[in-house]
Amino acid sequence: MASTRERASTREKTSTTNKAPTKKTLKAVKVNQATWQELAQSLPGIGEKRARAIVDYRKKNGKFKKADDLLNIPGIGEKILREMKPYLKI
Repeated sequence: MASTRERASTREKTSTTNKAPTKKTLKAVKVNQATWQELAQSLPGIGEKRARAIVDYRKKNGKFKKADDLLNIPGIGEKILREMKPYLKI
């Protein structure tokens, strides 16, 4: 049977290996050229699902002409767009 100290050590190792993904690096991104990974890493309010939706929309409909075009993507509303705008390059 493991001692209390051994169990505590095991818990510490487990908790450090199951860390959340690293923090975002907010930076300007060319929304018409960026990969979904770049979008997810660079834009506030955008995770993998929304980033993939942006890329899929762009592939089907062509380049975005203005930031407000992103409102056509499910899951992106006025609030998220407002948070993203400072980081968008169209």
